[in-house]
Amino acid sequence: QALLLRPPAMSVHTLPSAAEHMPNLQAAKVLLRGHLDARSYGPCIAAAGALVVPHAFDATTDLRLAAALALAQTFGLLDAGRAGLAVELVRAGLAGAADAAIERAEPDAVLAWCTAAAEWCERNGLDHEFSRLQPRAAMADANAAASPWARVHWRIAAAWHHDWFGRRGDVAALLDDALVLARAAEDIGLQVIVQMKLARLALARNDPAAAVALARRAAVHADEATSPLWLADAADVEARAALVRGDMHRALQQARRAGGLADLARATPSYAFTYRLYEAYALLALGAWDDAVALVHELAAIDLPAGMRQRTALLADLFVLVRDERTEGGWSAAQVDRLRVVLARLRQVDWPGVLPVLPAHVARLWARALEAGVESDWVRASIVSRDLPPPEPAWPDGWPWSVRVSVLGPFRCSVDGVDLSSGGGKAAGKPLSLLRRVAVEGGFEGVAVDLLAAALWPGEGREGRD
Repeated sequence: QALLLRPPAMSVHTLPSAAEHMPNLQAAKVLLRGHLDARSYGPCIAAAGALVVPHAFDATTDLRLAAALALAQTFGLLDAGRAGLAVELVRAGLAGAADAAIERAEPDAVLAWCTAAAEWCERNGLDHEFSRLQPRAAMADANAAASPWARVHWRIAAAWHHDWFGRRGDVAALLDDALVLARAAEDIGLQVIVQMKLARLALARNDPAAAVALARRAAVHADEATSPLWLADAADVEARAALVRGDMHRALQQARRAGGLADLARATPSYAFTYRLYEAYALLALGAWDDAVALVHELAAIDLPAGMRQRTALLADLFVLVRDERTEGGWSAAQVDRLRVVLARLRQVDWPGVLPVLPAHVARLWARALEAGVESDWVRASIVSRDLPPPEPAWPDGWPWSVRVSVLGPFRCSVDGVDLSSGGGKAAGKPLSLLRRVAVEGGFEGVAVDLLAAALWPGEGREGRD
């Protein structure tokens, strides 16, 4: 059957026979397998060069071709002309143009489309469009003809979409189910991929030890010749875990190892983006300010989806502010103006958790913002939600302390804005009396317990002293 095709030159051609379409479909299958198996990216690059973009979806459109184009566009494998056409095709498919093809397709083809489209939605920040995929994928997943490979990869893609939108409970359930399916299929490759995703979930749950253990267990099955991307993922987990632990030298070493393995696997800049980003974080944490700023600006120049590009540009501006705050010895009016612009943009994209692995650096900038009265409500909400420690020794008055104790003048204590020093009976007064003694007399050395007990419960054998 004939398909209408639009090659990069934008002209419309009719494909004369199904036989001539087979190389295009075969290339799509190779790209899907190569990308989702995530061993090496060389086959994906070769396959992407053979892809031709259909003019539009119809009932005969093979969903695997559309899926491959979605992945190829997302990860920078298409030239500008085909990339633009692929975006049009994917958007149309998500809006309903793929529905007729979904009704006719075999379950693995449906799951391939849903998996690739879910990745595309995640990278482009589209949650409503993803919700249309879920019932379609559920029907295909329930079909006895669906392969474990397709079912596992749908769960992985759906899990990371949910993670991006903060639905962590869904992430754990999907990945646990994916691991059960991979083990039942006795497919080592699937098990490795799921374990790597579980390692990243452990990082999100602030359990770096569990993350590293999972990644190392999975990496046992990898080697540089056949699966360098598996090793790159393991190194990336090690880098992130080291950042969480504060071991910045190891973080830099592992991030650079991940980047080198990605180069060995011929991964595109878009694919290797996160590896390089954690290298930039490590450089910033180590005080290599100019190197960090140069690297994040390099990342901002990559052809990324609009949402990622916007956030990377924000990171580049933040890196410059961090460098200037640490190196210029002062905070000028021009820097305050730049901070005001960046914070307004962060508020607009709802990104209070920016620079998650560098809380001390964020705290210094947020303190500067409070001192200058810049986006004060948003900044305080970010501090509270992240439980950021204040930068020492400069503790700004506007910092949202949970507990405030005043000992200059009348003693006062408030918790979350509620004054505790003026109410309460005799029993409630003892903890406040204890706090007052420690605050006034403790200094940096503290106060001996026996002296506190004698002061609060004077006399011999007084009840409560023990």
